[in-house]
Amino acid sequence: MWSPGRFAQDQTISRNVDDVTTVSYNSKISSSPWSDALGIFGLVLVNGWRPDVVSYNSSITACTKGLQWTRALSLLNELLLGRLSTTVITYGASISACEKVSQWQTALSLFFEAESKNQMNIILCNATISSLEKGHQWQRALHLFSQLFVKALRPTVTTWNALISAFGKSEEWQRALATLENMHLMRFQEDVITLNAAIDACGKGGQWQFALMILAEFGAKQLEPNIVSCSSAVSACEEAKEWQQALFLLFYALDHSCADRMTCNAAISACGLGSKWPRSLAVLDFMKGSPLALHPSVVTYNSAISACDTAELWYKALNLFETCCEGLSADIIMFNAVISACAKCVQWERVLSLLVELQMGGLSPTVITCGASISACEKVSQWQTALSLFFEAESKNQMNIILCNATISSLEKGHQWQRALHLFSQLFVKALRPTVTTWNALISAFGKSEEWQRALATLENMHLMRFQEDVITLNAAIDACGKGGQWQFALMILAEFGAKQLEPNIVSCSSAVSACEEAKEWQQALFLLFYALDHSCADRMTCNAAISACGLGSKWPRSLAVLDFMKGSPLALHPSVVTYNSAISACDTAELWYKALNLFETCCEGLSADIIMFNAVISACAKCVQWERVLSLLVELQMGGLSPTVITCGASISACEKASQWQTALQLFSSVSKDFVPDGAAVAAYSGAISVCKRLAQWQQGLQLLHTLGPVGQADLVDASNLMSFPWRWSLLLHGPRSVAVASAAVLSGCCRAGSLGARLQALQVLINLQVATERCVQEHLCKQTAVLRLESDTLASCG
Repeated sequence: MWSPGRFAQDQTISRNVDDVTTVSYNSKISSSPWSDALGIFGLVLVNGWRPDVVSYNSSITACTKGLQWTRALSLLNELLLGRLSTTVITYGASISACEKVSQWQTALSLFFEAESKNQMNIILCNATISSLEKGHQWQRALHLFSQLFVKALRPTVTTWNALISAFGKSEEWQRALATLENMHLMRFQEDVITLNAAIDACGKGGQWQFALMILAEFGAKQLEPNIVSCSSAVSACEEAKEWQQALFLLFYALDHSCADRMTCNAAISACGLGSKWPRSLAVLDFMKGSPLALHPSVVTYNSAISACDTAELWYKALNLFETCCEGLSADIIMFNAVISACAKCVQWERVLSLLVELQMGGLSPTVITCGASISACEKVSQWQTALSLFFEAESKNQMNIILCNATISSLEKGHQWQRALHLFSQLFVKALRPTVTTWNALISAFGKSEEWQRALATLENMHLMRFQEDVITLNAAIDACGKGGQWQFALMILAEFGAKQLEPNIVSCSSAVSACEEAKEWQQALFLLFYALDHSCADRMTCNAAISACGLGSKWPRSLAVLDFMKGSPLALHPSVVTYNSAISACDTAELWYKALNLFETCCEGLSADIIMFNAVISACAKCVQWERVLSLLVELQMGGLSPTVITCGASISACEKASQWQTALQLFSSVSKDFVPDGAAVAAYSGAISVCKRLAQWQQGLQLLHTLGPVGQADLVDASNLMSFPWRWSLLLHGPRSVAVASAAVLSGCCRAGSLGARLQALQVLINLQVATERCVQEHLCKQTAVLRLESDTLASCG
């Protein structure tokens, strides 16, 4: 910082105040940094000299060089208040000060002020046009340029350059090229800055071909391209995802020593946008082994990580992030890029870890950070975490409609329609306008929870608020109606596509067919399938839903007809395992075991059967008492590396029981039930096994199975009470907790059949347990005394 003491020591100016002149001060101001210049200017005032216009001009110019535009304007105001006459230099320096900090409004105001004093020249015009360029005010720049000819001022190359740059900043590439052509017609000689500005304009407008044509003009005009030329050309290719051209230009720039870090960064980004991430990483590796001027920066790593993000290679993005952090400090852009990469690949736990690391590093999450983090949670149905992140963003005033959309989508996947609706309603409180995406997410949330009435009401409200529905909106509404069993409404919405000038897609037709499938409306399902095929908006899923609809409607021949049609269709419609599952289920419903088995064998010729298919064909064979085929399929299933489920076991035991193969059934249950969780889902298998124990008088094993099943599974045994030959009165009497009593009574019957003293004693123990359970149930429902008397009577009769 300049000080009067320091200035007094300067040998160029005498210590004798009488020898000091204003000219000396002005000379010193002109050659000093802005802080020293203002100090000298202050000394002039201290020493009693009145600064002249040159003093002010020199001080304003110094402030302009130091980007001190407010100080420059303050000096201008002092000059005007001191009744000194301004000059062109005064206004030129002041406008340049504003131009450097993009204060175009102030610059334009000063220009008009200078014009009113007839102090305008081409230098002032150039500075003003440059300020308008930085402020993206191309219309004003063009108007000012046109006024030059009216005022008989001849533009310079600098004027043309500023105008071309103004067009480029606003992506008006056609006007930039037209200006370049006019410049040539008016016999102005373009310089390197002119062509660089034109290349930049073409790049921002996505016209990479024109950018390369202009780059080729350098040689014809005997000009040498510089680093800016090559970087702008590579950036033009980057914007257009022309990675081959970007790499070619990078090699050219390296060969001609006109490449810098920015050139390499643009090439890395171009390869990333063109889904050529290996080339992006190759350029990065090249930079690591290059001279210091080309060494990777944080921006370089950002570009490389973004390339991995585009390719959904989260592990490579994370590896680059960790490598960068070894020598550089990651910025928020890098964190956003790596979080986005992890979010796309459902690495939500890593996303949350990065979010913590970001905050520990002293950085603040942005809207982009929060949006990517919420999306990561949404993909894995972690709606609680997504909602927590949303509230955190809201507390920091970082909420926007994109965050709201992502959060509502996460609530939709979590079947939290109430919370989704509340969040939606809060948008209007916070003066946020929902988008079509917001409405779509809300309708989907209602659909997922089978709230079809609310979905239709939301669709109606969307229309009343003059939002234009898109295909996704109507698809979500169709799906909601389908899940709610409202196939008529689903078809009505499908018919709306034409009225709204929208084209239904595969999802539209598949959802509509699925709605008919749920309602067993096989005729409508087939009609929609034919419509979808005619309009090329059917896929395998559409056909599968139609097959299932016909099967549920007991129209198995039509199910098989659709399957045959798919076999002769293009590859996209060829039957899958799911297709065969639907067709076999249709045969299962119709109890056509031989057709189900035939379809199973056909499928296995080219596809691998899954457990669902095995279960369907075993069920079909079981219904028709084909117990030996069932056992054969069970062996085949296990040899294929699949594990039987409770459904498999239940159907197999049922087959053996129907064929009076009780011993086989019991052995089968013992061999495959080891891994079963004894809950409500296993009740059919356990019911069948207990029933077999009763037939074989295996009362000990029946009791063991009952004990293994536990209270949860026992709760469903009442539904199978007919298998246990238990009196119907108990089914009416014992509700809720009654299931223990019902199951125990079934085993009691088996124990008494055994006839031995041990069995009878065991029966008495069951009676005690049964009485305890009955007392609880009777208190809730029927007369306790009647139930106890009935129990005592039956037990005494059975025990003799």
